[in-house]
Amino acid sequence: IDNGILEDTEQFFGDLNTSDPDVDLRPQRTTIRIADDDNVSVGFADEFYVFSESMGKGSLCVYKIGATVISVTLSISGTLQNEVPFQETLTMLPASVRECVDFPILDDDVALEPPDMLAFTLQAESANVQVLQGSVFAAIVDDDELSVSLQKTEDRIPESAGSVAVCVLFENQFASGFNITVNIADITTTAGQDYSGVPNSLSATPGQNQTCFSLSITDDEIFEEEECFILSIEVPSDGIIMSTNSSNSCCIIDNDSLTVGFQQ
Repeated sequence: IDNGILEDTEQFFGDLNTSDPDVDLRPQRTTIRIADDDNVSVGFADEFYVFSESMGKGSLCVYKIGATVISVTLSISGTLQNEVPFQETLTMLPASVRECVDFPILDDDVALEPPDMLAFTLQAESANVQVLQGSVFAAIVDDDELSVSLQKTEDRIPESAGSVAVCVLFENQFASGFNITVNIADITTTAGQDYSGVPNSLSATPGQNQTCFSLSITDDEIFEEEECFILSIEVPSDGIIMSTNSSNSCCIIDNDSLTVGFQQ
């Protein structure tokens, strides 16, 4: 009977009997084996997987199409992050139509990483199993955020200081470079007259824990009141957050004196 069910080879015995004493039966018994020629189909349940680093693990699921009375053994292999080999055996019981295996995901503290692309292959270890979708890719997406802050500068800068260092601090590691926009809003200062050397942007390079520029202060000979400005920064929004401070209010303190007296 061709029942359409994947099963082990079945066997039974056939015996010969006779009532004639002159007939010698050799052999009297034979073994009859029925080899199953039915198939089942298996494959990865999805064409593409996406996991985030913080999940800690990913799951690859396999489907089975077709009835069985025996378990089906499969193997999944691939390469994980940092070129770590992966090999897992998956057993699908007769009643099972979908099974999953887990693999570890490396969750580091490095921000702005490009996705890790992993490839996996499905193979059948059991006979009469057809693999329909035997390869799949999985993307491991970085969900770490880079914390950025503007280092607090002196609120009151002596005109005689000549320059002041302005630094942007990075509180954790990052894998991709980006630009930081630098803005100065004059309150009572005049750009190019009271200060200079403000870049339009700063470059952040992987491996840095800070990036700085030098703000030049003009030391003139004019007796004047303190002059103030607001220094601020802007960063890209994807994967970067301002942790504490994004702006500083600063005043340039005049060091000149005015001499007055009666006219002779």
